[in-house]
Amino acid sequence: MQVNDKIKIGNDTYIVLSQCGEGGQGSVWKVKNSVTDEICVVKILSEKNPDRRKNKINNINRITNEKLDKKLGSVGEQYGINHVIPIAKYNNPASSEIGYIMEYISGKTLSRMLADGTVSGMSLEQKLKLLSKVARAVDMLHTIGYCYTDISFGNFMYDENTDTVAMIDCENISSMKDILNGKCAFLKGTGFFIAPEVAFYGKTTSYDTDRYALATLMFCFLTDYGIPSPYHGEAMYTAVPACSDMIEVAECDGEDEIDKNWRHFVFDKRDRSNSLDNLAKDCMNPENQNFRKKVERVMYLWDNLPEKLKELFHKAFDNPFDVKRPIASLWVRAIADVLNPAKPAHARANTTKPQQPQQPKPPKQPQKLPVKSHDNIIYNASAPAKPKNAYKPFVPAGQIKGDNPVAAPVKPAISGPCLIGAEGKIVMIADAVMNVNGDELGLRQKELGMIEKKANGYTFTSKLQTAVEVKAPDGKIKTRLCKGQSIDLQSGDIIKPVISTVSVTIKF
Repeated sequence: MQVNDKIKIGNDTYIVLSQCGEGGQGSVWKVKNSVTDEICVVKILSEKNPDRRKNKINNINRITNEKLDKKLGSVGEQYGINHVIPIAKYNNPASSEIGYIMEYISGKTLSRMLADGTVSGMSLEQKLKLLSKVARAVDMLHTIGYCYTDISFGNFMYDENTDTVAMIDCENISSMKDILNGKCAFLKGTGFFIAPEVAFYGKTTSYDTDRYALATLMFCFLTDYGIPSPYHGEAMYTAVPACSDMIEVAECDGEDEIDKNWRHFVFDKRDRSNSLDNLAKDCMNPENQNFRKKVERVMYLWDNLPEKLKELFHKAFDNPFDVKRPIASLWVRAIADVLNPAKPAHARANTTKPQQPQQPKPPKQPQKLPVKSHDNIIYNASAPAKPKNAYKPFVPAGQIKGDNPVAAPVKPAISGPCLIGAEGKIVMIADAVMNVNGDELGLRQKELGMIEKKANGYTFTSKLQTAVEVKAPDGKIKTRLCKGQSIDLQSGDIIKPVISTVSVTIKF
């Protein structure tokens, strides 16, 4: 598909205006109806596996035939919720492109809101109002017998102008009947939104796995995504190799490469072996000190959550394999109770002014506890590492002495821009568009993103489900990208997945 192409969908002709984005499941294009000028979006599926591709196409056919957009639309509008459901299938025999057309919406994904600092600037009341819409959107799907199967920050958008939440990428939603009959396009989920029973025991997606992902989304959103999951405490951060999702946690657990205390919620009242209490505490390394500030922010935000919500989080996470998790409507009701507490009778009689949200108390001074020194570990928001006495850390070319890495010698490129890998490897940019493969550069992540030639330089677009940090040559973080997000590069910029301690430097 190219800009200005004319495509046929049903009885209508559309003109392709621009590409909106590209992700692991396909590319998204803005189109305009050639007669009515209505703006819509077409998603082109990129699935290569023939069985999964067939399942996806069949699933889109079922969704469009059952008119789910009509079933959900009228109810959702009154709550400020929009399910962006496939309206009609798109099929171009000439190019073998297959996808679907859907409504065009504006706003930002929750991933973008977290990355650009919007969420950290929101009050608790604002966060809860938004999350109430997210939970209700999930509840509406479950009520009519469907599972979303891939709840994550990237699949919800918020429009602050209209105060509406949209559930996007809905081609994977499936009825439980179809899931049990093996007819749906099975998904395990994304990153640490994957339910433990799926990762460990191969269970299929279901209402239970949706509920796990929803609770994880709400926990991480309310704590500003300071840690990647409800289990990223001291035990989880000693995993080697670094785990990028719950499936890798299962693999490391099976090979005894991770402390099994990770199975405790970081705020478990009964067992503090996987808590945040001593994580990166009293470290001298500046990166660890910055990480500790994020951890303390998580602890502060948790301390100031209403008890009603804490109780639901404990039910969701205290036992990772207990599938009796809070249903979506429970979250909706709990948030409503928090936002609209019952007033005493005399207060209702004397005033109609809405009750102001209670200001959070300042954080308690942490109790001084003996702390082990793990300052050879570089912590970050989601980069687990093994303790000093348990393994010999990976050292890139050159040496790491204490907190100060010695620069690795790098062979200069013969000509043109290049990527300089962690071990001095050089990958030439041979085309206008180049995919950055981590395994070629000594990184665990296979596909970091894409570098594209522009008029005045290069643009990097992340393809990782987890975040990628882009730093300036002086080491200061310029931005944190989520999947599908881009930034213009400058020579010397550093790209580092947050789940890795290894980075690559861009030179041109």
